[in-house]
Amino acid sequence: MSKNRTGLYLGLAAAGAGGYYLYRAGGDINNARSKFKLDERIPELAQDGKDKLDGIRQDARDKIDQVDRTVEQKAAEAKGNVSGWFGGKK
Repeated sequence: MSKNRTGLYLGLAAAGAGGYYLYRAGGDINNARSKFKLDERIPELAQDGKDKLDGIRQDARDKIDQVDRTVEQKAAEAKGNVSGWFGGKK
């Protein structure tokens, strides 16, 4: 029978992650902890960036819609003026 090795794999992953941070910190445990704490904030910072980008995107869409409405209105006015020269209806 095969044994469930999930605990072994989780332990190896945790040891590997700890070794990675220790290696990146040059063997300094306190520096490794601070780098780990900074990396924990990455998803939070990424979400903040996405929220800001979504706000900017929405503002741009609103301004584009406003310009589009203005252009359509001016085009309709111009069409009415031009058709008036040639006897068309407004």
